[in-house]
Amino acid sequence: MAILKAELKKAFSSRLLVGLFLILLLGNVILTAVLAKPRPYDTAIREVYRAYTVDPAEYDAYYQRLETMMLMSSHMSFDELPCTYYGDPSYDDFSLLMTVKNRRDDVNGYEQKIRKIIRTAEKQRDDLLDYGYGEDSVAVRTQQRLIDRYESLAETFVPGQDYAYGYDVFLQNKYVLIFIGVFILIATSYIFTQESTAGFRSILRTTKNGRGRTGTAKVGTAILLAALATLLFSASSFITVCFCHGVSAPGEAVQNFPVFMNCNIAIVDEIHA
Repeated sequence: MAILKAELKKAFSSRLLVGLFLILLLGNVILTAVLAKPRPYDTAIREVYRAYTVDPAEYDAYYQRLETMMLMSSHMSFDELPCTYYGDPSYDDFSLLMTVKNRRDDVNGYEQKIRKIIRTAEKQRDDLLDYGYGEDSVAVRTQQRLIDRYESLAETFVPGQDYAYGYDVFLQNKYVLIFIGVFILIATSYIFTQESTAGFRSILRTTKNGRGRTGTAKVGTAILLAALATLLFSASSFITVCFCHGVSAPGEAVQNFPVFMNCNIAIVDEIHA
């Protein structure tokens, strides 16, 4: 433990590692802020979605009138449609309502989508059995496990009705992994090569604790630094997304995001079940 503490102290007192960490952290924050910048009409969509959940009949009727207007006038362009929600002809009411309607249709059709996945998994399981795979084989058990999970979701889980946003932007940010990887790579190299750089390696190898215990302490230091870096970089990305893009209520199910709708784990089913 004493050797581990000494290695951690050396790492945290290194200007190289601290400086590198701050530079990479700043770069991650700047890049995340650029990527998380909301589209011009995101706010309008959120407001329309909230209003739609309060009185869907009114908004459905308005959408139908706009759709009829488009069908009746073959020469009508989108620029001529009303834009009362956003105030910009580039984002007319019809386009915003159509986006909201498609999102609502995805939520309302959640069970049908899950049932389709179940039927596909059942067919794949049956095909495997026909090909000679046993019921205890890994391939068959994997498909059965998938069926059981989706069956449970289809019977007990209902996605939330609110407009979920923000968390998908955070989870889809892959660039933070690059910053984490670069820091871990350089930090690990520094931890294991600092004695060689200082010309102390030969002396260290002749001491009682200079081989196995010191090596173990260095590995532990690298693991702890990697975990800490992952936590801090991820936290900085999430905080940046919160400020630059905004996030919905934390109780929303992950299935409320279109990109995660097929997830077979009900992460917050105690809220929406």
